[in-house]
Amino acid sequence: MTSLPFQRDQLAMIYYAFKNGRGIYTESDIFEAASREAAQLRAAGSSSDESPEAVQVPFKEIGIGLPLTISIREVYTGEHPAVPWWMGARKDMLVTSAVKSVATYAAKPMALNFLTRGVSPKTRMRSSDAASVGTPILFYSPALTERSLTLDLSMVFDAFPEELFQGMSNAFNATAGVPIFLTSSAYLIAAGSIVKIAGRIGESLFDGKPAFEASEPIHIDWPGEVPAPPGFALITPRDIDRQSPGFRRKHSIKDGTLVDHQGRQYAGEIPYIIISLDGKSDDALAGFTPTAASAAILSRFFGLRDGQSRPLDTLVDALKVYNDLHFRQEVDRIDEELGQIRGSSDADKKRREELQGRRRTFLKNISSKELRPPDAPAAGDPPAPTSGGTTPSQ
Repeated sequence: MTSLPFQRDQLAMIYYAFKNGRGIYTESDIFEAASREAAQLRAAGSSSDESPEAVQVPFKEIGIGLPLTISIREVYTGEHPAVPWWMGARKDMLVTSAVKSVATYAAKPMALNFLTRGVSPKTRMRSSDAASVGTPILFYSPALTERSLTLDLSMVFDAFPEELFQGMSNAFNATAGVPIFLTSSAYLIAAGSIVKIAGRIGESLFDGKPAFEASEPIHIDWPGEVPAPPGFALITPRDIDRQSPGFRRKHSIKDGTLVDHQGRQYAGEIPYIIISLDGKSDDALAGFTPTAASAAILSRFFGLRDGQSRPLDTLVDALKVYNDLHFRQEVDRIDEELGQIRGSSDADKKRREELQGRRRTFLKNISSKELRPPDAPAAGDPPAPTSGGTTPSQ
């Protein structure tokens, strides 16, 4: 009878570097290796709490409540782009990504990670260079809440217009490493900015057929699944064991690149992307989640066709929070100024009364209780009188 781990292997397209990168393993391989080492530790009288997956790599532990950074470490085009030699055998390459939690139904916006000019078959790219624009960051969370993620990756080869390179370059100038997200109507959403690109360019991005596609689960704390270990992972477009038997025995990941037993970089026909999963916190990537969320919300409204409708609940809720935050900041500024008025002169009393009146006005405009000061009554309630018969300084 075929076991479930074996069935997963048949569909696997993500393989983890394990044991100091000395091999490329499926989730089942890791599970079986961990089980064997745990049994050996028990037989030797060692504590079963000792991690059988401990490896000497500079990656930090990942898990629920811990930071998580997923990055591209190497892109290898293999047999792509499939262009006849008499046509120059070169095309521009766009690498895109999307990360989605299995607990949510809302689709994540497409992130543009690399846009590179003049790519030929068997091109290896480890970071953005002078001929390209982009960022290797696929996902960041300062404290992960998702128990499992789905990572989509693609490579599209085409002749992209100069306007797209310019638009992405302008957007990336302010992103601090955060990817650019594309809405369904050709708006580029970057950290703190939005760039409109020509409609025909946006259509080419959405209509282009990827030469490389992968959609892989990354299990963090999903019952019945092996947790993804920190470190490198190899992603291929198809099951590598069927496409090239023996491939994983002959190759390993060293310093973020795929090499054979002699340390020579892979130069075959199979395209791949190597990613890394790391638990180190990075304040520079704090803008990732709000930027992705902004793109997801805007995608719902910027892509409407004639006669098509969308519920406004998400957008209205977001604007309510923005409105409440604005008035709360005004209240905080008034409180700070009130704290500096310590005199009892007529001018001080007049200024105090004026500020207290403005404070009450701002408070009436804050609808969410979470953003109201602790001393403030609920919206719509009259201020409570004090023991002296006066109202508190709201």
